[in-house]
Amino acid sequence: MPVSWLIAPSLSSIIAVHGLNGDATNTWKHPKNNHFWLQDSLPLDVKGARILSYGYNADVAFGNTTANVWDHAKSLLGSLIDERETDDVSKRPIIFIAHSLGGIIVKQALVWAHTEPRYQAIKDHTLGIVFFGTPHRGSDKANYGRILANVATGVMHKPKTRLIGALQTHSETLMSLTSEFKFEAPNMEIITFYETRPMGIFSRLIVEKQSALLELSHEDTQPVDANHRDMCKFDTRNDETYKKLVKRVNRMLKGKDKSLPASDCSPPKLRNKHFELPFDVSPYFTGGNDVCGELREGCLPLEDPPAQNMQQRFVLYGLGGSGKTQMALKFANDYRERFWGVFFIDTSSVDMARQAFSNMARVCKVGEGMEDFRRCLTNSLEPWLLILDNADDPSLNISQFFPVGNRGTIIVTSRNPDCRCHATVGSRELREMESDEAITLLLRSGDLLSENEDLRSIALPIVQTLGYLALAVSHAGASIRQRVCSLEDYLDNYARRRKKLLSSRPVQADSNYEYTVYTTWEISVDSIKELSNNATDSTAANALEFLTLFGFCHFDDITEDMFRSAWKAFGRTERYTWWASNLPGMVRDRRLLEWDSIRFNESMRLLSSYSLIHVSGPNNRISLHPLVHSWIRDSLNEEVHLRWWIITVSTLALAAEVLLFPGQMQLRVHLRHCIGIGQVDDLFVEDDVLLDRVQILSLIISVYEFFPGKDTLTLSERALEYSRKLLGDECYSTCLLSYQLSRVFFYLREYQKASDLLQGTLDVSIRILGPAESLTLDIMRELAWAYTELGRKQEALELAEKKLAVCEKSLEERDAHTLSALCDVAAGYSDMGRYNEAIDVLENAIAKRDEMSNEDIKNMLHLELLLAVTYDRSGRHEAAFEMFQNTLKKHLTLYGEDDPYTLLTMAYIAKEYGEIGQPEEGIPLMIKALEVGQGRMPDEWLETQKEALKWLQYKSAQLYF
Repeated sequence: MPVSWLIAPSLSSIIAVHGLNGDATNTWKHPKNNHFWLQDSLPLDVKGARILSYGYNADVAFGNTTANVWDHAKSLLGSLIDERETDDVSKRPIIFIAHSLGGIIVKQALVWAHTEPRYQAIKDHTLGIVFFGTPHRGSDKANYGRILANVATGVMHKPKTRLIGALQTHSETLMSLTSEFKFEAPNMEIITFYETRPMGIFSRLIVEKQSALLELSHEDTQPVDANHRDMCKFDTRNDETYKKLVKRVNRMLKGKDKSLPASDCSPPKLRNKHFELPFDVSPYFTGGNDVCGELREGCLPLEDPPAQNMQQRFVLYGLGGSGKTQMALKFANDYRERFWGVFFIDTSSVDMARQAFSNMARVCKVGEGMEDFRRCLTNSLEPWLLILDNADDPSLNISQFFPVGNRGTIIVTSRNPDCRCHATVGSRELREMESDEAITLLLRSGDLLSENEDLRSIALPIVQTLGYLALAVSHAGASIRQRVCSLEDYLDNYARRRKKLLSSRPVQADSNYEYTVYTTWEISVDSIKELSNNATDSTAANALEFLTLFGFCHFDDITEDMFRSAWKAFGRTERYTWWASNLPGMVRDRRLLEWDSIRFNESMRLLSSYSLIHVSGPNNRISLHPLVHSWIRDSLNEEVHLRWWIITVSTLALAAEVLLFPGQMQLRVHLRHCIGIGQVDDLFVEDDVLLDRVQILSLIISVYEFFPGKDTLTLSERALEYSRKLLGDECYSTCLLSYQLSRVFFYLREYQKASDLLQGTLDVSIRILGPAESLTLDIMRELAWAYTELGRKQEALELAEKKLAVCEKSLEERDAHTLSALCDVAAGYSDMGRYNEAIDVLENAIAKRDEMSNEDIKNMLHLELLLAVTYDRSGRHEAAFEMFQNTLKKHLTLYGEDDPYTLLTMAYIAKEYGEIGQPEEGIPLMIKALEVGQGRMPDEWLETQKEALKWLQYKSAQLYF
């Protein structure tokens, strides 16, 4: 089937070429509604386009020899020549859209067009190609053969053995076609869409991203949230991939006058006269195609500079070492001939910038000073590019260096995100590289084969460890190239010598970038220290303190609420002066009656202005690059390292005093990380501040006890041993740690151990603290729970009643402990089947609670939860359902959906739906509870609810039979 017209106006030609198991129409039709976007949508969005679809027998094309590919490529060229015979059509610009192996036909056609004069017009008038999942390359012949065979297997139900064999046999020739095509590609736009979803039963992508990219500097790469077959099928004009396609096609057509040859086929004018860069782009530079595309779109000059209505300014910002300068240099190198002059100014200080401007003025012979050169650019009729590098100082107003007027292009590189305000055509934050790009950079800079799959597998954990940071990956490659270490043993060397590897600059580095990985951040901190020394307020000093503390937390998900909570709980340290002295300045500061959020945010803004931290999301969550995180600790000597480790542990422990459950989960991650990178022995020093240390240990254990692991048990046992040894058995601290260890035993289902420990502890607590003291009452409650789990229900009830008697005698009737005791008695009645008595006690407790003025006590919602459970046990399912519903509403309002009691209530309601004959209503609620509870609730609870979900699904299915 030759080229068939779909739409035939007369301004441009768009030719679609399908792949294996496709045809001229069905490849582009969406199966849901048969929307044929080439015919139904594209004419509406690309005005005046003549849209054609090329059909051919792809099985034959790829199933015998490579001669068949050539024949079909020539057939495509011949059909296009026939369709473009008249003068008005022959000069019409062309855009190809190719899916899968159809891209190979298009590449072969354009390579042929280059060598065959009769097809020259096709090549000359091709603006660009849009590739959808075309496999361009593999690591070697065999690998590329497997990739091509995967395509056949993926898109055809049972591909013929002959086809698979032919694709594998001729893979070397087809792969070399990509190399030939790359010589033609710089003259046209290349848009590459790559799949991100596996297809059907296949667990991996049909065409991996690495194979789908040509890796050209001007290639525009875009991910598609679809599998290989469906990536070019769009059900409506609102499909995100379709909209991206339309924008890029229209962009190509808009720039066609710049891209097509002149009628006399004269070569383009070379206009560059001044190319003043301080150093070349690294020869190993790779990746960043999407950023290059944004720079190309926003920064290339118009053909008529005086017609430009605004100065084109693009801001590249981000962490030091992320590749901002290299990206700017790469753009300047690639497009130097589009500019009369390319100039580079180091703006790390005003003096350096002025000196550089003066040098440029002398080079261009327009004077001696900065203003002379700025005036020259302001009045230039020729397009120019000005790179303002290292605009990192937050106090520097970078706009003072902009030439006046609407002419020219400026690229600013900065660590300061605030520089974005000066952008007129776009801005981009550079952080981590893409995984594939980082691997390629490491192997290229290490002088290794970047397409070798085995080497790429070895390289992956290296770039992951380096946080995909361009400078770190580049320096690692240089160390490998210079035989400092091999690719295989780099990680072992890194584990032993991280500080040396990251604070040293290779002798033969990949570029003239003067800093090591670590010194690039030291410069930022030195600037903040200088601000701290000269400032009248404490913003810079606070910023430095928090940055150091962040180095001992986990590098992700740090929030202000952690430090606000520590500030609120500061009163806990009143009798513990050593603990109080080992806290950050803002936590110790009591000059204000509330936490100073403004001062904290000012400090974070300062750190963010140097890209040392990243602040994101509605809750301003703070994260650090993993290497910045490591550098913070590596920059400290042993004594200071220990001090800040203690400060971090002390602060996080204090925050545990008031943080609600979601915050406790977050705190657990940070505490676990902090303790993991320090020496646990430093928590157990035998000195004169034992009580302070025990208090800190107690709060750490309280964070862990809901989800205890082996490390929690070890820490709890060691803390108790430490207290017994140095403070004795007959003291509050030892009783407290015994109680906490029993809770760890309880959550680990070691009920007998919990019971044995609590029985002895209860006697000591009554003797030294008294029966009505808070800790004694908590021990009673925990022991009653342990009895219940051991089947000793009568003893549990008797202990609960004893606790209630103590509370009623010694405490106020509406004290929280009294309400808790009523709750325990009711639980005892319920466990023994005395449901009516349990209900009476709980309804009485709730009535007493509601009369209280203390908001914290009024929010004791576990009373309602236990009452609802008791209703359910007694068979009163409607009453239980209503109580659960009311309790869930209150929980969601007060604590959010990720609180344990909220999740418990969700699960209970889901099961109640099953009990009242509406299981289909309970299924989504149970699924929600399981999703939110993942990582928040114990594994045993999750497994129980999964069984409950199966029961609900079974009950639901029964309704239809």
